[in-house]
Amino acid sequence: MKSPAPIASLRSLSAFVALFLMSFSPVDAGESYEILTLGDSITGFNKYQQTLKALLEKKGANFKMVGALGTAPDLHQGVSGIGINGIEGSIIKTLDDAFGSRPPAAGTRHVVMLQAGVNNMNHGLGIQGAQAEGYPRDAEGRAIAPQLAAAVDGSFLNGLGTSFGAPTYGTEYLRVTVANLVDKIAAHPSEPLLVMAKIPPVGRGNKHFNANTENCNERIKEFNLILTEKIASMRADGKKVVLVDNFTAVNRDYGTSPPSDFGTESEQGGENVADGKTSENNGDWVHPRNNAPLWEMMGRHFFEGLMQLTEMR
Repeated sequence: MKSPAPIASLRSLSAFVALFLMSFSPVDAGESYEILTLGDSITGFNKYQQTLKALLEKKGANFKMVGALGTAPDLHQGVSGIGINGIEGSIIKTLDDAFGSRPPAAGTRHVVMLQAGVNNMNHGLGIQGAQAEGYPRDAEGRAIAPQLAAAVDGSFLNGLGTSFGAPTYGTEYLRVTVANLVDKIAAHPSEPLLVMAKIPPVGRGNKHFNANTENCNERIKEFNLILTEKIASMRADGKKVVLVDNFTAVNRDYGTSPPSDFGTESEQGGENVADGKTSENNGDWVHPRNNAPLWEMMGRHFFEGLMQLTEMR
């Protein structure tokens, strides 16, 4: 009697080949994705989306970008200056406009990719006139660094809130706002998948006010922890959500070697005079420079998050 070993071996080989082919197969072949990239000006630049789209195309996915801003095929919902509260207040209309108020058609998946919150961190960029009270300013009255706010009860966000009469700004207001926003997305009748991102840090900024930008980064870390806890809770409840990390591994320092995500000292406002009275360059420590590696990283992370959600059946 012949041994069955060759048949068993053939079955094992067939299983291996099937798994191998599956790992390289298109994402949900025949299924379409409608993707809403939602956030502030960092989303509005429509830069990380180019990496996202390239990776989706390479994977063989069928998709289109949706939103009320931009020009097809590069639509998005990135609104300059908007905070997490602004997005939360209009999220139902935003989703209705992007996807409609019904479940997706057969073979279609709705996807929200959300990154927002830096405009709730009091980063200081672009603030002028009376609003710049307490900020170091350049000759034109523009703020050149985030306001330094001491921590209250161990929270830098509460310290910031205390400066404008909201001592539980981090522990209550932002926490509740984030929860309301993502809960509304998860419960929307269009049944969207949600890829949310930890927001990136700000750069070093004016070299004479680095302590202030470090303080702003502490607020960003606290905010990202709020996101982490909320998304973990939702995943434990079986929700189709995932959090990606656009904070870690960002190069905030000055220079081009290794490439900084926020540019040289001059590009970040590092040449400003220490007392803030004169300035040749206000700089930008909030938006990544045009060819920053961070743009590619964000697009790749959103793509990887979508791949995780696709596997959650």
